[in-house]
Amino acid sequence: MTFGIIRGGLGLEGYRRAYQPALMLEYSECSEFVGDDKISIQAWRTPNGVFRNTRRFDRYDVFAIWEIRPGVYAYSTGGTYSRSTQDLMLGAIRSWRRKPA
Repeated sequence: MTFGIIRGGLGLEGYRRAYQPALMLEYSECSEFVGDDKISIQAWRTPNGVFRNTRRFDRYDVFAIWEIRPGVYAYSTGGTYSRSTQDLMLGAIRSWRRKPA
């Protein structure tokens, strides 16, 4: 998983990954609260997205973004060739908590 910061004013909806039906199978998205923070979470399966051990496998992707203060967004993204690891990534995102100030 990768973690990063975006500075800008597009809001959660403006920074989500654009949905592409042919490349994002089993697509799901939700907006929910993790602690006190509203978070946008997207998950999908990318066909033939990973090359491993001389074979192509589908990749299971996750993208989440949340506003940590006005105009500053944290995001986490990741991909794996295992559905169970995708579930683990989603669980890690949903268990995120901001350290009290």
